[in-house]
Order: sequence, then structure tokens, then C-alpha cells
Amino acid sequence: MDITQLPFDAETMLAGLKPWVEIESPTFEAARVNAMLEHAARECAVSGATVERIAGRMGFGDCVRATFAFGHEAKPGILIMGHLDTVHPVGTLANGLPWRREGERCYGPGIFDMKGGNFLALEAARMLQRLGLAPAFSMTFLFTSDEEVGSPSTRDLIEAEAARHKYVLVPEPGRADGGVVTGRYAIARFNLKSIGRPSHAGSRLKEGRSAIRIMAEMIPQIEGMTTDACTFSVGVIHGGQWVNCVSSACEGEALSMAKRQADLDSGVEKMAALTKGDDQSGRFIVTHGVTARHRSQARKLGRRLGCELHRRARDCFARWARCVRLRRAHPAGAHHRGQPGAAREVVYRAFDGAEVRDWISLR
Repeated sequence: MDITQLPFDAETMLAGLKPWVEIESPTFEAARVNAMLEHAARECAVSGATVERIAGRMGFGDCVRATFAFGHEAKPGILIMGHLDTVHPVGTLANGLPWRREGERCYGPGIFDMKGGNFLALEAARMLQRLGLAPAFSMTFLFTSDEEVGSPSTRDLIEAEAARHKYVLVPEPGRADGGVVTGRYAIARFNLKSIGRPSHAGSRLKEGRSAIRIMAEMIPQIEGMTTDACTFSVGVIHGGQWVNCVSSACEGEALSMAKRQADLDSGVEKMAALTKGDDQSGRFIVTHGVTARHRSQARKLGRRLGCELHRRARDCFARWARCVRLRRAHPAGAHHRGQPGAAREVVYRAFDGAEVRDWISLR
């Protein structure tokens, strides 16, 4: 089977992808995410997959597991894992980012991260079925609902599902130069909290200490630690409840990325050292959040496809769910001949800390 000659039709696939993009599914809108999962589950069922709906928890949406057995029910197969939640709020389609096509590019909320990749992976499985072709392993799709916030409710499910499979693939979007993302920089996430001293904002303003101000004063200090070797950014802040009260609490989230593990370790120490304060002046507290750890091996796959793999780093971020991957997401039909149990090893090493990963581009 020459996998480069499968008769995919771009127009047909775009028509199929459009409904996925037009079902808005922001992470914190569980009903919306579930609507997207229902659509994907129905397509899987119509295509002959055995579909299971797994109830969500912690206020997040459900998950869908769909298996194409291809006659290999008795042995560990291939897990294709992706999320169907997005960062785009409801109304994005109507206010600035509708589905549209401009030449060879299409736009819409979640089309890149990562509804497009999920749909294409499913289409690859369906193409094999249409042609009566069977891969050497079963193919199971796991669609999750909370990746954009670090997969807090699906982590155990991802761990368990990955451990049951021989290979784990994640259909990340490709890059402008034709590259395939196979890894990430080392990252660390931090939870920030400032604690002030409440008072009335009018009659007793001087008696208070604003938690919002404490947070605001710390942000330049955090982001000012950025160097070429290690970056720091604060991306989320929530604080205050009443405009007539001096805020007593403010929370935020920060992200650090580095090309080398040693640089990230140093950055983690710097962030931890920012914890300070007392009841009088207010407190600022930094706790270590989600981290990702992953390494990828893919050169052999490229050579099988007639492509040479060139290793390079890429400046992009990852949340926890993205670490549970062997990153063997290459053109349909390519399989990594790794050691048995490799998926299990990666899964259980994934939570020990952050590690520099490789980014290997197909050229």
C-alpha cells in the first residue's frame, strides 16, 4: 500500500470539517463542548466505529472513545488522541471569526487547534475502510473536553487509555513550512495568588491593601525575568468582587518556557522565590502548576516516507495533555516501530517534571 496515493479529496474534507468548526465549543461551556462531541460521535458511529460516551466531571464536558477494530480486537492498537474544546468564546463565529475560505486557507474558531487535525485523522481511518484496507492495529479515537485548561478532569482517563495502547498519536496541526510538530519546549505553569487586606474603598481606603495592586506590581517583575534562554508571561488574572471594597484576593496564572531543562529549572526556582509578604503588607504566593515532559523519536518514519527529518526547536507552548504523546503523528499509515510498552513509559514519566523535547520537521 502506497499511503501517499490514497484518494483524499480536499473539497469533500473541507465540507465535512465545516460543521465541526461551526459548533462553538469553549472549554468552560460544557453543553457546547458536548454538542461538538455528539457530532463527532455520530460521525464515528456512522463510519462503523464502536462508540462510547464517557461522562464528564468537575463541571467540564464529556469524552468520546471510538474504536475501529480492523479485526485486531485482541491486541493493543493505536490511540489517536485530541481535544474538541477551544479557547474561543461563544459568539466568535458571529463576531470576527466566521468560517471562511480565502484561496488555499480556511479560517474559523478551533480549526487549527485542533478540530482540523482530529477530523483529518478520522478521515484517514474512514478512507482505509472505504478502500477495504486494514492497518496492522486497531485504531481508537479519544476526544477530550478540557485540554485548553490543562486537562484537569481527563488526566486519569488519558493515562489509562494511553497505557492500554501500543502507540499514541496526536494529530497536531502542521507548520507553514510543511513541518510536523513532534515535541515541545520545556514548560512550567504557575498559579499566582495575592492576598490583601480588605476595607471600604471610600471611608477606609488607607486601611486596606489591594490584592489587585499587589498582583499588578508583581507582573512586571515576573515578565521582567524573561531572557533568551527562558521566558515568563502572565496570561490570566481574576481579582476583586465589589467596586466599593478594597480587594482582598486576586489570582493569576503564569507560564514559563525554556529550550533547555536546566534553564527551566532555574526559572522555576526564581518563580518560587517570589513568594513573600505578611498580614500587614499583603501576601504574594506562587505555586507550581501543570508541567509537561516528553521526548519524540521520528527520523525512521520520515525515511520510510522518503523524507529526511531535521531536528530543531520550535517556540510554541503546551499544556499537560499534550505531553501524553509519542508524537508519532505523521502522514497516514506511518507507524513507529518502538519497543513494546513505550506508550506506557512515556505516560508515567510525563508527570515527573518538564523536559526539553525535540521538534523534528519533515522537509
